[in-house]
Amino acid sequence: MTAIPCLRSKVPLKPKKVTPSVYTQEMLQSTEERLAKLKEMHQPRILEHLDISNTTHHKLSVVGMNQSLFQPHPSELVFQNFTPGKTYTLPLRLYNKDKVSRKVKLERQDSDFFHVAGPEDAGSRVAPGLAASFTVSFTPQENK
Repeated sequence: MTAIPCLRSKVPLKPKKVTPSVYTQEMLQSTEERLAKLKEMHQPRILEHLDISNTTHHKLSVVGMNQSLFQPHPSELVFQNFTPGKTYTLPLRLYNKDKVSRKVKLERQDSDFFHVAGPEDAGSRVAPGLAASFTVSFTPQENK
């Protein structure tokens, strides 16, 4: 059984400062090695506020207006040290932070490089404290 990661800070985090040697060491890691070393989650950036009354009869939330209803884990996906033409996949889980079930909907966008696969039933509900699981695939065409 995997442990559910917890949010470490409720205040906005400053970008971490790393020494050149630590940066070089991180850049030499594979995608899988970097994911395995991930210990913390960070608040996601809110791009747009949506009216949840369109999708639920639970109009009140214990989650503040300046926070997202779902916590992504990992907080960021980094594909590095890849080989062109090979497909790489990483898991992405969205944890429901509210006390009622909330709907998650995957909006697909056309991309030659990325593909996201998620729950079969579009617009599925996620119970409080549980997660919707997705798989993000990356197929690079060239090494940049």
